[in-house]
Amino acid sequence: MSFFRSFSTSVARFTKVADLQLDPRLIKAVTKAGFTELTPVQEKTVVPALENSGVVARAKTGTGKTLAFVLPTVNELLLNKNRRGVSTLVIAPTRDLAMQIEEEYQKVVSKLPRSAGVTTTMMTGGKPTYFNPQRPPSIVIATPGRLADMLSKSPVAEAFKNLQYRVYDEADRLLEQGFEDELLDIESKIPTTDYKSMLFSATIDTRVDRFATKAIGPGYTYINCVAEDDTEAHENIHQTLVLSEDIAQSYEKALSQIIRGLERPDFKAILFVPTKAAVSMLEQMFESAQMHRLYDTDLVHRTYRSQIVSLSSALNQAKRDRVVKKFKAAKHGLLIATDVAARGMDFTGISDVYMVSPSNQVADYVHKIGRTARAGTSGRAWLFLSQNERRYVLALQRERGISFKEELKGEEIETISDLWENIAIPEAETVDNFINSALSAERQSISSFKMNAERLMPEIVGLYRKIVNNPEARFNISDRTYQQTVQIRGDIANQFFSLNGRGFGIRRDNNSKYQKRKTFDNYHARGSYSKRSDKFQNRSPRSSRKWDDF
Repeated sequence: MSFFRSFSTSVARFTKVADLQLDPRLIKAVTKAGFTELTPVQEKTVVPALENSGVVARAKTGTGKTLAFVLPTVNELLLNKNRRGVSTLVIAPTRDLAMQIEEEYQKVVSKLPRSAGVTTTMMTGGKPTYFNPQRPPSIVIATPGRLADMLSKSPVAEAFKNLQYRVYDEADRLLEQGFEDELLDIESKIPTTDYKSMLFSATIDTRVDRFATKAIGPGYTYINCVAEDDTEAHENIHQTLVLSEDIAQSYEKALSQIIRGLERPDFKAILFVPTKAAVSMLEQMFESAQMHRLYDTDLVHRTYRSQIVSLSSALNQAKRDRVVKKFKAAKHGLLIATDVAARGMDFTGISDVYMVSPSNQVADYVHKIGRTARAGTSGRAWLFLSQNERRYVLALQRERGISFKEELKGEEIETISDLWENIAIPEAETVDNFINSALSAERQSISSFKMNAERLMPEIVGLYRKIVNNPEARFNISDRTYQQTVQIRGDIANQFFSLNGRGFGIRRDNNSKYQKRKTFDNYHARGSYSKRSDKFQNRSPRSSRKWDDF
């Protein structure tokens, strides 16, 4: 990118930790922790981070970037014998990532002599923060909200007056989540500007560059750890696209593929779904699959000691921590998760990543598949889409250069016999919550990628019909859901939805606003919807879009 000054070509490259000019105690601790060889990201960034005041690095997930800032920041602590206060501040977008960063620090810090006095703490939401300004920790790992709140207290802010390093990890995610103003506010509350800065990001675009210029300065050193002709997705990931007839088939084929995969001895997978209601629903489906023995449960759960767990924003922090710890320790199993686990989660040995339906943002796809093929290993990523969701694929190709090594039709994947009958969910509320959330998620995808609502909204009801085992069922929605989420013509809606338990009737009123606009707005005070009686009714939906071309 033209607005960056590359540093990577002019730095002496080391391949071993022992070759770096680091404090001997640190080299010994890192070696004890099992780190002897430097990853390419570490080779390129550690020395510049030691020598330069501002470094911005583009690095893929799973490439060892955390240790790339652990080494220089801990080294600074060991060299500065008269240090007082917080020496290093690391800012991360999520609590889960902050926890993992602290774990990486502890792998090294725990191997240092106790006399080194290096300590860490976390400032994140969801759990109490213990911070003694009189005896502050050496290293603080924080999320923006809690950090800003803590720095508003003068004694806490004063503890940062001798700060040596500030690190932004996953900066693109920080900006995507709307933290830019908060980050700049945090900077203004730190009573010094005499510190080095590091910024790591999987993607570097104009927005990240603008933020780096504000927060670090225009003269920062840019290090690109990704080849110019490389896509953002990891080259060691075998990416498979499965195009199904409809959304119901996407779920059917994904579930079948995963259930069969559970019998593989090396199977440790993550299934990403759009909403927490979907997580709850699928967790119950896999419980039913186990109960009805759709796979060899003795082999999977007794021999492989498989763990099937879920992670979403519905869990409080304590439960989330337990789930993460449990799945990290597992050698075999399945994690069902929303996007909350897409960034920052570092689980070893992930063999497969499954995704059903589009992500709201194209970048999320890269982050999700990055959960596999970490630290030089290989893995597989499966994306299950309806034919009518193909615009998402075009966006992946156009915006991120994604190419799939394999493309399958849904019918090429064998469906588990009597699948829907054996994973039936008895609780109507669970099913209703799932379908309502699926409608909302699909509406966001339709808006983001300009997809056809009049084809996709009925497909959600097709999924509902599979779940309740009724091919004629209509899904009950409210006036508000119709107006804000479903947003399709009444004659189509009438085939798939009921309005508060009723059908979609023929309009008999002469609403002046409706007559003047001549657009399809079939809402009226009693909440019924109808077929249009004018020529609009005979128009082919979206005919001008030439949808089949996509």
